[in-house]
Amino acid sequence: MARRSVMKLCLVVGGPVLIASLLFFLRNGPQMSRKRFEQVTIGMTREQVRQTVGNEPGDYSDGVSTLPSGLRYVGYEGWLCDDGHLLVKFDDQGIATDVVVLDVLDLHPTFSRWLRRFLGLR
Repeated sequence: MARRSVMKLCLVVGGPVLIASLLFFLRNGPQMSRKRFEQVTIGMTREQVRQTVGNEPGDYSDGVSTLPSGLRYVGYEGWLCDDGHLLVKFDDQGIATDVVVLDVLDLHPTFSRWLRRFLGLR
């Protein structure tokens, strides 16, 4: 009988804690995302792009992907996150003249990333 009471107590206390932890984890996913990248448009200033994306150019992924290389994107500034690449070419006045958003092929998704995508929370 005592064992049954302990099990009930664990479920009553542990269940809500587990659910709250899971919801917190899913809501606090990656801040930089392809969704933000798609808001960048030609004609934005360098500062507007930085504010829209949320940071300076760089690699904000967890190391699974790399920025595209080659002559096609020479002179572009790039942002990389777990679900997209953003490449922006700026003119001499710092105005975006070309914007490219590319998919990321994730061959080894973490469970949390897979779960976010599965639930549509990217």
